[in-house]
Amino acid sequence: MKKRILVLLVSMASISLANFKFEGVGARSLGMGGAFTGIADDASCLYYNPAGILKISDREEMYMYSQKLNELTYQYVGLVWKNTGFSYINQSGNLTKAENQWGDKAGESVYTMSYAGRINGGVKCGTSLKIFQYSNERASDASFGFDIGILYSPEIKEDINFGLCIRNLFAEIQGINLDKTIIGGIALRWNPKEFWKGLRSSGFNEGYCKGFRRKTLLFSDENMPVLMSLDLYNRKDDKNKNRFGWALGGEYKAFNIILFRLGLNNGDIRGGIGLAHDKWRLDYAYGVEKKEWIDPVDNHYISLSMNF
Repeated sequence: MKKRILVLLVSMASISLANFKFEGVGARSLGMGGAFTGIADDASCLYYNPAGILKISDREEMYMYSQKLNELTYQYVGLVWKNTGFSYINQSGNLTKAENQWGDKAGESVYTMSYAGRINGGVKCGTSLKIFQYSNERASDASFGFDIGILYSPEIKEDINFGLCIRNLFAEIQGINLDKTIIGGIALRWNPKEFWKGLRSSGFNEGYCKGFRRKTLLFSDENMPVLMSLDLYNRKDDKNKNRFGWALGGEYKAFNIILFRLGLNNGDIRGGIGLAHDKWRLDYAYGVEKKEWIDPVDNHYISLSMNF
């Protein structure tokens, strides 16, 4: 156990390996495999796509916590208010100096200030100023960086969204550039039962009208219980080679209070469940972190979102 903890801490404390590679924030999005760039409709948008700030009508706060191997903590705090947002991400761990050549503490944090505005019609744009902070008992450093995000929803459709986000622009730590990530995503909300019913009775046009919400018609979220999302992005593997990454996720809302989620992230299965009521939502997610240099690690995430 301690050997695995040591490997994780050394990787986090080493600049060439860490690169602030967080697995995502918010148990809801993590339960959907992290495919959230085209959704970005809660306070986790400050991480996934800052343009999503404009999809939040009220003030929203989110708190997430996870603990790995009983030694590493991973937490997120996000606040969205009007067209602005503030967030904090931290990943840190402790070991005794006898077991860790880097010292007994290592951590990395990101402080984010975000702003979003509408460009034209269904196009929303957001940007984030990020402060990266890294430290262990041997060294510490800090730097600035930027994220840019775009969301687009066609005028005739309310529940099809396209998203694009570029993360970590101009960011470096101790002279080493942090990995820049370009992510494209698409999200769709629909009612499969009504779609197939209309398709069987009168063909595709009827299925489309019943199964997909249009802006010219009034449908509530309860009538569109299924949300699906796909993200495509560039990434670096454990050997620091460029790779193509993908994430696919789905969410089903039952009884207007329970949310079931399932996702894939580059083949790794994730899942979760949520309880939503009026102004709050409690979410849980489970996933397995796989690395070439370590045994698979079970990760549990819990987050609370509140609207005011």
